Amino acid sequence: MATITLKETITKHKTQTHYKSGTHLFLSFFWRKPKLITGILFLILVNSLVTLLPAIFIGRSLGIFEDEGYSSAFRQTALVILFAAFANYILSFTSNYALGVSSFKYERDIRQEYFDVIQGHSLKFHNVNNSSKLLSLGMNEIALIRHAYMPGLRMIIQAIFSVVLTLIFMERLIRIELVIFTLFGFIIYFILAYQYARKIEPIRNELSESLGDMTEKSQEIFRGIDVVRSFNSQKREILRHITNPGLIYSYPSSGENRN
Repeated sequence: MATITLKETITKHKTQTHYKSGTHLFLSFFWRKPKLITGILFLILVNSLVTLLPAIFIGRSLGIFEDEGYSSAFRQTALVILFAAFANYILSFTSNYALGVSSFKYERDIRQEYFDVIQGHSLKFHNVNNSSKLLSLGMNEIALIRHAYMPGLRMIIQAIFSVVLTLIFMERLIRIELVIFTLFGFIIYFILAYQYARKIEPIRNELSESLGDMTEKSQEIFRGIDVVRSFNSQKREILRHITNPGLIYSYPSSGENRN
């Protein structure tokens, strides 16, 4: 018996909702609300810059303290550090909250689109394929997409901004050799992250299949429980009316008025 795979179902889903590929589906998050996403990216950029300020000014404040002691310049630098830490907290909370809410709304919309595609199939499709398993697989994949946005994508974007800004400050304040060494380490990190993603992909697919099978079996068990429960309810109702004949409603004849 031929069965449809999750990939084929998602392909049909993308066709009906004008997604050309899986990457297109993933990137659709950015052009659903471009102004909001642009604002969030700007907040992440500013947050990355503000995160570096305490480290920079701490070194400067130590130099001032060594030369001038507890002077007004030292106190001003300390206030700048405190302000940067507070601004970092505000910016981090705002960007995380906005991106989190946006990612959950995106997950809600994609879930509804996927459900509409499954529901739009013919009865023959549901007789041949296990719709419960397809729904479970699809919902799990969509949840992983949402996790890829928040916190995954936010952490990656902030890390990129932080590294770029750090390299800029290092080029201005320290020797260029250290900048090249740091950039080389950054490239190695992304290569290792890519290799990790390739290794984890088969495990993720196996987990999705296992969750789909578990959902299918659990729903069969629950359906069986409902059937047994309905039979028990029927027996209880029969016994209740046998022991209490007055519970049986006597309909009046056609010529009588119903009070």
